[in-house]
Amino acid sequence: MTLAGANIAINRFMLDHLASTEAVGRFTAASFAVQSVLALLGMGIGQATYPLAVKAVESGDPAELHQQLTVNFTLLFAILLPAALGISLVAPNLMPLLVGQDFVDSVIVLTPWMAASAVLGGLRAQYFDYSFQLGQKTTYLVFILATALILNIGLNIVLIPPYGDEGAAMALVFALGPTSGQTPTLR
Repeated sequence: MTLAGANIAINRFMLDHLASTEAVGRFTAASFAVQSVLALLGMGIGQATYPLAVKAVESGDPAELHQQLTVNFTLLFAILLPAALGISLVAPNLMPLLVGQDFVDSVIVLTPWMAASAVLGGLRAQYFDYSFQLGQKTTYLVFILATALILNIGLNIVLIPPYGDEGAAMALVFALGPTSGQTPTLR
């Protein structure tokens, strides 16, 4: 959890040092308006489906486990992706209600990036991370989260100077993408 949290927090720190305090404010406003909503949806689904996956592991039946994990992923993806697309599409009308007038234009631009990172982060945290726990291979999970953090830092160094807060949002998406689909073989 520390590595996952650092992956999100590092963007603000790097924005402050490579861009401006104003960029941090815009990024944070977009994060709260977009990512918080999608993360809440993902956590609700993850918390409801994880016990079912544990029950399937305890049954000892690989087919039952595969079926349950397929249902878990399908439900999570079927809720998060349309929600992210919906927020992105209604951002011009929604963001004036959620953020201050000084932030509206920037948050609208950042919304698709933040929504994409929320979907990738939600899938990772509420599905792929669970597979490492269920497969009792959490050391690999630490390696993957550390890789995402290092990738995010490198991408921030490259993308923030030319793109500011949008570069930080892009870095988060590009860092989470390749690390969000890794799963160990379950017993």
